[in-house]
Amino acid sequence: MHNLVVFALGRKWCEHHFICIGCDEDLAQPKARFSEWDTKPCCKRCFESLKPDIRKRLNKYASFEAKAGGK
Repeated sequence: MHNLVVFALGRKWCEHHFICIGCDEDLAQPKARFSEWDTKPCCKRCFESLKPDIRKRLNKYASFEAKAGGK
């Protein structure tokens, strides 16, 4: 039996370990939406439950990282 490898957040994840840090939702599904929280995946529902100022800072940091990685 082969496990699926998920490439996300700059890492390789076993499909069984690519879960939301907040609620353990399976994020290895093709249409799963997630954000990054402390280098770990966070589902959209958990991300949306964060305070607006925290979400704003996380999105700003992700944008900064994306720009820096593209250089």
